[in-house]
Order: sequence, then structure tokens, then C-alpha cells
Amino acid sequence: MAIQSASEVDQELAIKYYSTTTPPLPLVFKLFLPDFIVEEIALDGTAVKASFAAPSNLSINWGRGYTVYRLEKHARDTLATLKRLQKIFNTRHIGCSGLKDRYAVTSQLITVKEGAPPPKRLPIGLYLEKVGSSFQPLKPGALRGNHFSIIGRMLENEPRVSLEEVLREFEEQIHALGIPNYYGYQRFGTMRPISHRAGKLLLLAKYEELLDLLLFQALPTECLEVRGVKALAAPRKIQFLPPFLTYEKKLLKHLASGGSPREAVKHLSKRLQLLLVQAYQAFLFNKILSARIEEQDLPLAPLPGDKVAMLTSWGSPARIVEASPSNLLKLQKLIESGKAALALPVPGSMKLSSSGSPPAKLMAAVLEEEQISLRHFKDFSPSLKGGWRICIVKPKDFKVEVRKDPLTKGLVVHLGFFLPSGSYATMLLRELVKPLNPFLAGL
Repeated sequence: MAIQSASEVDQELAIKYYSTTTPPLPLVFKLFLPDFIVEEIALDGTAVKASFAAPSNLSINWGRGYTVYRLEKHARDTLATLKRLQKIFNTRHIGCSGLKDRYAVTSQLITVKEGAPPPKRLPIGLYLEKVGSSFQPLKPGALRGNHFSIIGRMLENEPRVSLEEVLREFEEQIHALGIPNYYGYQRFGTMRPISHRAGKLLLLAKYEELLDLLLFQALPTECLEVRGVKALAAPRKIQFLPPFLTYEKKLLKHLASGGSPREAVKHLSKRLQLLLVQAYQAFLFNKILSARIEEQDLPLAPLPGDKVAMLTSWGSPARIVEASPSNLLKLQKLIESGKAALALPVPGSMKLSSSGSPPAKLMAAVLEEEQISLRHFKDFSPSLKGGWRICIVKPKDFKVEVRKDPLTKGLVVHLGFFLPSGSYATMLLRELVKPLNPFLAGL
């Protein structure tokens, strides 16, 4: 039975339900940088282990044409890092298979065209190690997923026995039920979860409202720092804005010089505009998934006309099958065994399902409520096709251990698990702590 979240942020992002019924644990994550480690697992199963800037034993031999590097980031944004590396390598393209968490130690593979000289110096927090070669560049999605090593630190004194009991029950529940495969908090902005709102206004070409949202409106779900910055932005005091608000500065500068809202927005990079609209697509999926849970409760079972994804051994969708009365029982058994998962649409420019099917009805109801049509995505960019995303994900290789914290003398929870590409570790941690404010919990 699904439990509804009481968090304002969760409701704002349509992350409405928990699959677990365990009591919330007073844990905080990402208190120290090594508390959150993300290690990529390549398509061939190669584990790209973090080594904290020390040489690794990794060796890649996938052909010739591109040099493969292991990139380790310490509290660095992936997109900003790739942009910096393009300048360092003097190349227009750095291949990578996925974005990683910013506030973490992350280790992943990147590719650079052969012949580009390796950099002699790198910014603090970035480490590159040449590990082999490949016949083609890495592309988004070309990975199995990520392994996470996470430490949660107890904020309150909890008896070790009761803590271990809750963790045992939690482990049993996620193995049995999995977790709703919501798009996580970082998809919408960690300090200011408004990317989905901005994406919708961009789709609707409501440029004045978009600028008002980005620059002047102070929302309760935004952190205090950003709300304070917006108080400065209102009178357009550009010089007082902190350096991390780069595109806000660009927008304000354009407005201050007499430019129109439309012209100001067009000065944003195409990549940023796409990211904002993709955040809105993610919000729509979350809303559709929450609507399905409201309609059916957990565990979700396939209905005739539903789409079911056949899964690889590591949990990624391999192909999509339509449920019918003749295969319903078989699909249900495959879902229960972890070999398949119910899928729901991520709305985009492409028509995904017949109008009378359960997922099509859910999507139509959500789009009508949002006053958006698929045509809006097509007109904005044909590349925003949408697709199918699994509703429930089950972590693999899940391990949990309670230890004494040498720093605080209290208890810490060590977690280790694998999630397939596209799934968010914060959505699993959220089930454990069930926080009213996810950002105060380090999520």
C-alpha cells in the first residue's frame, strides 16, 4: 500500500508516494564529500571505480579512434565539467554516457578523439586518467547504470537494535516492491526546484512570466540563499549576484540594456532551454506515475493495453510489449520475478499509444490539466520525442550496515547498491528518511 508524502517539495514535483512503510530515519546525507560516491558501470560490465585521484588498474580496449579517460569529479557539475574539458582538449565534443550527481565523488568514462594531447593541468576537483581506447565515442545512455556507496549520518540518538530492525524491514520491502521510478530532485534543480515550471513557460512562449519566475519570484520550495538573491535581482542589482547564477546575470544584463523578454530568453543556450523543457517532461511523467498509483495502488499490475518493458539482467528496458488478455498472466509473473516492469509515457512530440489504452488516458488527463498538448513539444524541438519509462525500479546488490561514526561517536548507516541508467539514488534514500524537507536531509 502506497503512503502519501507530506513534503511540500515532493508535492510540487509530483513525487507523491512512497512504496515503503518503514518509519522515517533521522539521517542526513552528503555531510562530507566522500559520503556520496557514484561509480559508473559500463555497458560491458566494467566498473569504473573511484580512486580519489590515485591511479587505477582500469584498462579499456574497445578498438581504435578515440581515447578513453576515466574522469573523477569531486563536487563538480557534469555539464560545466564537459564544457571546461572541451576548451582544455580544444575539441568540440567530449563523449560521455551520462550525467552524475554534482555534490558527490563520481567516477565515469569519457572519450576524446585520438590525437588530442592530454591536459597538463586541471582545475581543482577534476582528475583524468587515460585508461584505453574505443572505436566510437561514448553517447548518452551507453552504460548499464551506476553503483552507489552512501553514508547517512544519524541526527538523533537511536538504539542500534531498533535502527537495524528498521533497516532489515526496509531492505525486505524494497526487494519485494521496489520503489517508484520518479525523476529525482536534481532533475528539477537542487537549490531551486523550478526547472519544470520554467520549461512549461518556455514551451508556451510566455517569456515575461518565465523571466519573472527565474529572476524575481521567491517560491517557498526554493532555498533561503536563492530567495535572498531574488530580493537583490528585483531592483536589477546585477553586481551583487553570486557567480554561480550565470544565466540569471546574463538575463538581467540584457533586460537592463533595454532588450525585450523574448530576446533575453533567446540569449540562453539551446542546451539550457532543452534541459528546462526536459525537466517539464520529467515532471509530467512523475504526475502520470502518481496518478497511476492513486488509481491502482501498489504494487502496480498490468492492464490490457498497458506497456510492459522486458528488462536486461541489470534492470534496463530492452523492448516494450503491449499487454493483452492473452498475455496478461505471463507478463504479471515476469514483473513479479523482476524480469519485466510496467512502463508509462514520458510525453513528447511522438505519439506513443492508442487513445483508448490506460497509459494514453492517464497522459491525456494530465496534459489536459496542464493545458499542454504534444504539439507544443513538436513545435519547440522535434528532438523532444518522449518515450517509455519503467514505473518501478528494484536496486541490485543492496547492502546496508550500521557502524560507529569515528567523527561524531554516533551511528552511521553505510549503503551500497546498483541502479540502472536513468534511475535516481535520491529516490531510494527518500524512502528511508521520508523527509519534510529533502534538501535539509542532503537529498
